[in-house]
Amino acid sequence: MTKSLANGRNIGLDEDGFLREPEKWNPEVAMVLAQQQGIEYLTESHWRVVDSLRDYYLDFGIPPPVT
Repeated sequence: MTKSLANGRNIGLDEDGFLREPEKWNPEVAMVLAQQQGIEYLTESHWRVVDSLRDYYLDFGIPPPVT
């Protein structure tokens, strides 16, 4: 299990980079994960995508398909 430090605590990630415990997600975690991917600042456009993906996950219990 990969770990990512956010808010002074470790966040478990699976081999694909998804949170092992999605209920621990919050905007600060998203920003830390983005920074680890080289994205310094999440713009309004980023947040629209993040919110859309989270809504899909919360509705269906799985990440959206990649097409």
